[in-house]
Amino acid sequence: MAIGTVAQIVKVVKAIDYQTDYRFDVIESVSFDTRKLTQNSLFIPLKGQTDGHDYIQQAIEKGAKAVFWGRQDQNSTRRDLCDLGR
Repeated sequence: MAIGTVAQIVKVVKAIDYQTDYRFDVIESVSFDTRKLTQNSLFIPLKGQTDGHDYIQQAIEKGAKAVFWGRQDQNSTRRDLCDLGR
């Protein structure tokens, strides 16, 4: 099931880059855990017991099409993803 294109997701979460070369690629899933990541995923690194930012390169190597991060508050990330589903 497609979630949307990179450009659509970037717009919903009010990110900066609308012109990436991958903006028309389709995101098929979202993952917070690189162990469960599949091809064409959006990887969202969260801070918890470990820092998901330490796994960004691994996510890319496993096939993540995009990585989303930038806010300190995990709850704001969850709110943005809920908005994406509307």
